[in-house]
Amino acid sequence: MNNKSEILNKVDLIIDYIKNTFEYKRVIELKEEINNNKDLMNKINEVRLMQQEYVKKNIEKKELNKKIKELNNIPIYNEYNRNLEIVNEKLDYIKEYLNDYFNEVLNENK
Repeated sequence: MNNKSEILNKVDLIIDYIKNTFEYKRVIELKEEINNNKDLMNKINEVRLMQQEYVKKNIEKKELNKKIKELNNIPIYNEYNRNLEIVNEKLDYIKEYLNDYFNEVLNENK
């Protein structure tokens, strides 16, 4: 097995680890539920459009914040975001760990 294959195999192990976490699995389940909920998807799309308008035309932030708060008060959406945040934290941790490791190894001989 060459070095590239070994590296890719190790990366696959990390990916498998993340995919097997409760939070990742829950994010996938909740995303499917959200996608199948037309009312919720309409609210999400409305907020996205308002965010784009806010950036482009500087619409009133108060109305946008109100819509975001309404969206965040929907339990399934809130749980989705909490779990997604945990998954992203794990990814960030792995990224930081690898960066630190590479810096240490590459700077070892200096």
